[in-house]
Amino acid sequence: GKILSIAVDICRLTGGNMSKKLVSDLMVNYLERRGVKYVFGLCGHTVIGMLDALSRSEKVKYISNRHESVASTAADGYARLTHKASVVLCHLGPGLTNVLTGVANAAFDSIPMVVIAGDVPSYYFGKHPHQEVNMHGDATQYRILEPVVKRAWRVDDPESLPDIMDKAFRLAESGRPGPVLIDMPMDMFSREIEEDLWARTYYDSHVTAKPALAPDAARAITEKLINAKNPVLHAGGGILLAQASEELAALAEFLDIPVSRTLMGQGCLSDEHPLMIGQTGFWGLEHTHHFTLNADVILGLGTRFAEADSSSWYQGVTFDPTKTTFLQIDIDPTEIGRNYPVEIGAVADLKIALAQLLEEARRICPEGIKRPGQGGFQGYQRGHFQRQPLPHDAAAHPEGRQGDHSGGRGHFHRRGLEQERRRAAVRRHHSRHHSPLLRPCHDGLRRVGGAGRQAGGAG
Repeated sequence: GKILSIAVDICRLTGGNMSKKLVSDLMVNYLERRGVKYVFGLCGHTVIGMLDALSRSEKVKYISNRHESVASTAADGYARLTHKASVVLCHLGPGLTNVLTGVANAAFDSIPMVVIAGDVPSYYFGKHPHQEVNMHGDATQYRILEPVVKRAWRVDDPESLPDIMDKAFRLAESGRPGPVLIDMPMDMFSREIEEDLWARTYYDSHVTAKPALAPDAARAITEKLINAKNPVLHAGGGILLAQASEELAALAEFLDIPVSRTLMGQGCLSDEHPLMIGQTGFWGLEHTHHFTLNADVILGLGTRFAEADSSSWYQGVTFDPTKTTFLQIDIDPTEIGRNYPVEIGAVADLKIALAQLLEEARRICPEGIKRPGQGGFQGYQRGHFQRQPLPHDAAAHPEGRQGDHSGGRGHFHRRGLEQERRRAAVRRHHSRHHSPLLRPCHDGLRRVGGAGRQAGGAG
């Protein structure tokens, strides 16, 4: 409100017309007001104007990289840590093709990013100036990034830039996050426009409220989980994007439900947590698949049940839709029911949704749930991986040395998990990666005189 009133007062004092400024300076000022601290990129003649403006900023630091793919990858990593859109500045032609790798990675992992790409001067479109890409059309090289960005804008007039900047950051960070592209012809950076055109950006909200579960959906999902005999929470990378690990742990512990995870879900819950049963799919554990195959209800959280996590969707390997009811919550409506039919599908932010489910669960069963036996699933997990005492352990400790199992995080609990994972890895290696012709020859061959070529040569 104060910023808006100041802008209005300045506008009134200047008779409704603020002084003109360079577009590049106004863009940098906008980045400063959005709290952007770093711009990652590589120098090129089409972005000289923007680099000049950045050199005068005291709040935004330009990080010059040796390759555009390094710049976009660095921006990807920075956005993962801050959970805010990072900014990449790149040149046209080879700069745009080089930046593609990091932008595509951000797209696949739902990482917010704003790419500002220089382009040939607008008055040279179609004339094949230095490094212009236009094999199929004039002024279309921004389409190189179209398959991996949520939206691509080409700035044809500088007056449209304030609206585009607001839209770009909001789209990158809202819904399912991802990269966006602003294609800037070189001459646009050096144009002068009236500063009051940017007035709207002073009071436009920089945060988009995220959706919660509909009350009926929250109640129905919670009841399904409570009434299930063998439920599983299947957590994907969406849990990490929503920063919902604490909410996931709280719901799982209250309802005593085991948690499986996808490859992108690594870290959503500690692998040492007694309710974490491990990763599914190609690199999953047989122990994990025992639970996901026999689950009567699976709630997918921030995952599309992708190929690698579902063993190419072969029935009866990781999941079995003939005997499992699938529920799914995701921020992206296009992922609901993508690979398995769902009885209940809901679009919501996972941090908010999991808190709602926990609140609903506490209302229905205030004491929580204990599932297999009186000790609950956590106790079952501890017992399942508990090491049996060796003879010398019994001598030294008549009561039997079991290790510290408080919270399921004891040394022998971890050791048991590691042993099970190693055994599963060996079984998978032999069953999936060895040709049937090689399987009978586990001990290798001895060819020369039965003793082998090396021994024969040595003799």
